[in-house]
Amino acid sequence: MNKHKWDFDRLGGVLLLALLAVPAIVLAKDAKLVIRSLSPQEIKDYALPATTQKSSGLATVGVGEAAYLEVQVDTGTVSSGVTWTLTKPTGSTAQLADSPLGTAVPINLAERAVRVLAGRKMLIPDKTGQYTVTARVARTVGDTTLTQNVTAATYVGVGNVGGATPTFPQCATCHADKTAEWGETGHAVKLERAVNGLDSDHYAERCISCHTLGFNTAATAVNSGFDDVLKTTTWGTTAAEARGDTVGNFFKVLQDGNFAKMPAALQAKSNIQCENCHGPGSEHQGDPTKISTSLAAGDCGSCHDSLNQHWRNAEWRNSLHAKAVRSPSGPTRTACVVCHTAGGFIERVDKDLDIYDPTYSTQVTNTAYTEITCSACHDPHNAENPGQLRIMDDVELVDGTVVREGGAGKLCMQCHKSRRGPKTQVAGYLKNKSGRIDPHENSQADVLTGTNGVDYGLDFRKSTHLYAVEDACATCHMQAVPATVDGKANPTFTHAGGHTWNMRWDGGTPDDDADDVEMTGACATCHGPMSTFDIPREDFDGDGKVEGIQTEVEGLLHELGMLLPPDGPTAAANPSYTLRQLNALWNHNLVEIDGSRGIHNPRYVVGLLQASYKNLTGREIGSRTKVRRSLPPKADPRGLVVATLAKPVPITYGLGQNYPNPFNPETEIHYSVPEPVDVQLDIYNALGQRVRTLVSAAHAPGEYAVNWDATDNKGQKLSAGIYFYVMQAGTFVERRKMLLLQ
Repeated sequence: MNKHKWDFDRLGGVLLLALLAVPAIVLAKDAKLVIRSLSPQEIKDYALPATTQKSSGLATVGVGEAAYLEVQVDTGTVSSGVTWTLTKPTGSTAQLADSPLGTAVPINLAERAVRVLAGRKMLIPDKTGQYTVTARVARTVGDTTLTQNVTAATYVGVGNVGGATPTFPQCATCHADKTAEWGETGHAVKLERAVNGLDSDHYAERCISCHTLGFNTAATAVNSGFDDVLKTTTWGTTAAEARGDTVGNFFKVLQDGNFAKMPAALQAKSNIQCENCHGPGSEHQGDPTKISTSLAAGDCGSCHDSLNQHWRNAEWRNSLHAKAVRSPSGPTRTACVVCHTAGGFIERVDKDLDIYDPTYSTQVTNTAYTEITCSACHDPHNAENPGQLRIMDDVELVDGTVVREGGAGKLCMQCHKSRRGPKTQVAGYLKNKSGRIDPHENSQADVLTGTNGVDYGLDFRKSTHLYAVEDACATCHMQAVPATVDGKANPTFTHAGGHTWNMRWDGGTPDDDADDVEMTGACATCHGPMSTFDIPREDFDGDGKVEGIQTEVEGLLHELGMLLPPDGPTAAANPSYTLRQLNALWNHNLVEIDGSRGIHNPRYVVGLLQASYKNLTGREIGSRTKVRRSLPPKADPRGLVVATLAKPVPITYGLGQNYPNPFNPETEIHYSVPEPVDVQLDIYNALGQRVRTLVSAAHAPGEYAVNWDATDNKGQKLSAGIYFYVMQAGTFVERRKMLLLQ
């Protein structure tokens, strides 16, 4: 891993991407026939015709709406083609047509690592009823026949919008409990609030396509959606005015009472209702096979994926949640799906499963592979928690610690916590001479709270991040990134922060660190202006110079790893390991898997690694050389002072005279930087030879002080005499003289 970077593979899982390639011969060991979602953004990205309909990817569609069918097959298997047939309701003249997606549009993101495309068709049903699509995949060892039912229906509405009384088959007649919950969400009142001027001072007619039910202006899509009802009314839209209607355009004057004046038939199809996510319900009537339930991100993406106004799905696609792989999930992995799939996690929450209970996996029934989608974290029916988060309960860690702080971040901690503790794992290894000596990935909650390490009976100082940062993980990892900066498109937008959860972006050039962007905005509210997480503190790894804290932790991990067989930076337990080595390996892996390189809890992480080193060698690691920093006073929202200071942020670079001078045995050097910059501070002898690098790290604006104990880079005491110290920061270079006494 390059220095100064977050270990994203550790933070979120393993990123596996495969370029879409559609070979002439592909095939179907584990083929499947699916309905592909298609978002407004994808229509733009792939330059599809403007008449192309978006799709939620549901198997229940409105009459005249498009269902994009595709056969996906496992990579590396062979087939000689796909033959399609269609069974349809009586009176239908619909036919399977060539899909406008062609072969240039890739399959959905989560499948690309393990599947390729074998064939595509499009169905636009013209009658209500059920259609059955059959795809026969020919192969030399025998054909594979796949089927997919598509239910075509019309929109009936939830039934209770505007205070109406629902009638069968409207949703609220059978699902009163769910519709009551839905009624408390923002979806249930979106159009109403918008036209009444409660959401903003502007609202456009183009917005209603996502804020109403069944809105689709395609000529074939006549299915009792909002746009179909609109044609029969004189409600105020610009289209209505163009027809000479007398009702004014409600979008010109957003004010209370607009929604109440809307015709009742339109109110019934207004706002974001059950059928927006489940498909039209006229054919459902209690038959579960004729309505859809989906956890796919494409269901949300049909509205939430259209840059620049609707960016949630675009952010999510750049996250590791969207790229979850099958290896830790699926039908034979009941112990894994509760964190690695949307359906598994939802079942875990609904059943209140305790992942520390050895029998919990026997209660898991939803083992279908899905990536970690919107519905995993957000409950579309329930607004009890902010952001409709699925759960914000206190979090119990493996050692029994209960995390009560952290706000929205406690949702993240449900999965981003250790599954194992060191005592049981180390004892088990000593007994059986086999097993894993690590917390089973995702140790972020443990490191943040300062738990689950082997502490050797010591009480390590811990960070206040958990208490000072209101929503813990969410505050830092979900920072808002503006779409534009100074009127220009912001390249970081959708690549970091938000629903990417990324704390840094490589600028689109993974091999070039110069354009990397680190999301330090949340840190700056307490720590002052900074452009990197790798800020200087102390020489924790004992190499004689103060570097950024992440670099220092990397150094400690390296030094500890070199003490553990096979005597390299990457350690792996083997039967020869002693108790001391196993304890050190646990701490090494706990910190490495956390991925933040100390940022989550600097003192705790450094304490664990330094104590492990001493326990193995009997020697201390790290030096007394450290940087102190002064910052302007800054208070958190609760009025607690989190940084104190005597001086304001400097406006110029400066290197002060050391004090005391002359000195023995140590002295202190003060310096200042007015802007984020890399600082190098070196000591030279009278012959001009560099004998010590005191500081080599990125700095935020501020006043700094570093001590020197008159030793060289090897820790050897230097002889008395004249020495020079030189500071370089960008183009600023300054030198001063000091005298070391006998």
